Amino acid sequence: MKYKAFAKINLYLEIVGTNKNGYHLLETIFQEISLFDELDFEIINDDKINISVSGDYPVPLGENNLIYKTIDLMKKNFKINKGINVKLKKNIPLGAGLGGGSSDAATSIKFFQDYFNIEIKPDFTASLGADVPFFLEGKRCFAAGIGENLLPIKNYNKKYIILVYPNINVNTTVIYKKFDEVYKNSLYISKKSLTDKIKKSNLLKTDLDFEYFNRLEEIAFFLFPELKIVKNRFKFFKLDSLMSGSGSSIFGITDDLEKANFIKKDFLTNTNYCVWVLEEI
Repeated sequence: MKYKAFAKINLYLEIVGTNKNGYHLLETIFQEISLFDELDFEIINDDKINISVSGDYPVPLGENNLIYKTIDLMKKNFKINKGINVKLKKNIPLGAGLGGGSSDAATSIKFFQDYFNIEIKPDFTASLGADVPFFLEGKRCFAAGIGENLLPIKNYNKKYIILVYPNINVNTTVIYKKFDEVYKNSLYISKKSLTDKIKKSNLLKTDLDFEYFNRLEEIAFFLFPELKIVKNRFKFFKLDSLMSGSGSSIFGITDDLEKANFIKKDFLTNTNYCVWVLEEI
């Protein structure tokens, strides 16, 4: 059974605090985009989990692989004594803030739901990664907490995304550690919650009015100055742009496909970055 595991971008990301376990509490808008990993699942008679990987971005195999962890957890929780072969074609770059690993995990859960006809509770999926519940919901969602409290955003005009991956693998833990260092003795005023705006937008069936924003940009740009250069190039084209998640990918947003392809060509001509023109799902 073949599946697509879509990437995501964050159209908005604010840090609003920490919980008792020290995890950062967020308010964010997730948006699925048309870049995807490809997964092919096959049930086998023995009890093994076999994963093979192809594509542009190799990932660890065996028990450290998130697909492996997800399948192993599903098999144990639901007492499934079948084995599984998984072929993964990895098209989503690593350390890019695109949620590729979480999307692969969510897609593995979807396979179990489809094949074995089982129901999965949200708290189970959140244990695999903060972004996993979103990827089970898909499209565009507002998320709060550590990402597990979701509110679908029903009305939005889909746009073209010029996605730039500058071949920098950013470790999320490093970004948040630096964030804590910077704000340990100083406060910032977090932006007003979008919850009421989103509920009103869904009720009235109108587009949500919000600012493209990512609180982690300044931290990532300090640690990886090259990322700011990418964003400034988007500014040259007078385009809204933003870093996704904790980086490293930067994306621009436009209604104009011709302009999107022109900007892609400019990046490819003048840099060695990976660049895609994509659509919002």
